[in-house]
Amino acid sequence: MIDEASVRRQYELLRPSLDERGRRLFAASQVRALGYGGLSLVASATGEPHRVYRRLVWLSHAAKATSSI
Repeated sequence: MIDEASVRRQYELLRPSLDERGRRLFAASQVRALGYGGLSLVASATGEPHRVYRRLVWLSHAAKATSSI
């Protein structure tokens, strides 16, 4: 199980080389990989509000659903 500290460590290592889009994509990929509860964990680990990532996660789920049709 991935905990908040490990997500925070990964984020802190990558953050200097990421622009805003990259930071959001990193967070959205983590949320998706973690599944249930991932949004809260990643938002807490990165210090960003939930609303920043919610739409990206929804879009990634929508894209996955349409690609499997």
